[in-house]
Formats: sequence, C-alpha cells, structure tokens
Amino acid sequence: APAFFNGLQRLIFEDVLLHLCRLTDPPKSAGYDNLTLRGLPAQIPDANLRSQVQSLVDTANQKTKFARDWRNRRLAHRELPPLTGQAANELPPASRRHIEDALSAIRRTMNCLEQHYQKSVVSYEHSIEALGGVDSLLLCLKKAVE
Repeated sequence: APAFFNGLQRLIFEDVLLHLCRLTDPPKSAGYDNLTLRGLPAQIPDANLRSQVQSLVDTANQKTKFARDWRNRRLAHRELPPLTGQAANELPPASRRHIEDALSAIRRTMNCLEQHYQKSVVSYEHSIEALGGVDSLLLCLKKAVE
C-alpha cells in the first residue's frame, strides 16, 4: 500500500502542475488559440478592469512559473543532463505551498471577473465532499479486494 499511495500522490502532484501550466499558458501556441487566463485581458472592453485583470494574470503567471519549469524539463520532456561534467540544473522547489500560492492567484483573477460581472465571488478553494474522498476510495478498494 505505501508504494501505491506514494505513486498516486506523485501522479496527482504532477497532474496539478500540468493543470497550473495549462491555465496560465500563452493565449496562442502553434497557431491555435488556447483557453487560458492570459487570454482574458484582451477580451475585456473596460480599460480599468482590463488593467486590473492583467495585473492579476501577471501575478498568476509568475506564481505558476515553477510549475512551467517542471513541465518543460521533467514532465512533458526530459532535460538532457550536461555532458561536460557540470552539475545538472536543479528544478525549482515545488511544494504544496507553491501550489496553493499559484491557485490563490488564479482564484483572485477569476473572482475579480466574477465580482465585476456577477456581483459575487466563487469559493473555488472548497471541494464538494459528496463526490468522494478517502472513505469512497477505501470503499472502492474494499470492493475490489472482495
């Protein structure tokens, strides 16, 4: 079980890093439009709101920089280590705190727009426990064993 849960934790962690990148990638790549936060400011006609959102998007982009480095050098590709005997370039730290800071920046961006257009905010940080959790996972594992 420890190896399984270690592997599962690693997979979920890497998936979160990939999704942070996906949310903050450039608005266009390889000639195709992407649905990302960085494309939002260009869609906002109000100059004041556009400027405010651009600042929040820039912060979110900066907060996800660590994840992009992980994606580019470890997850999507494998960086070739230096062949000259030099030490390999270390990846930046990627902790739960870094992820939470990135998610918080993304939530602030989304809630800025939500507040402006809908006059309310969304509690993006709260999950819906009815969809599952540890108890659901354990029940599924128990059924699989049976």
